[in-house]
Amino acid sequence: RIDEQAFAHARDFTGDGIPDLAVGWALVACGLVAWSRRPESRTGVLLVVTGFAWFAGSFAPALAILATILGFQLLGDGLNNLLEGRRRN
Repeated sequence: RIDEQAFAHARDFTGDGIPDLAVGWALVACGLVAWSRRPESRTGVLLVVTGFAWFAGSFAPALAILATILGFQLLGDGLNNLLEGRRRN
């Protein structure tokens, strides 16, 4: 099940997550420093974007669950509107 996978990932994150957090935030911090010192250079912006992208794998299970919930909600609303429209005609 998806929710069990997400919770298992969260449990794994507590032990192995410290180095992951350190690398991601180090990239963001170095990027912000580089960006503030040389705004004309794109290196700082690239480091900041890379730092935030570093965390994408950590949040993938949670984002999958959110996308599934939103998808079912939108599908249900669409079907409801379609059926309501047919009943009125």
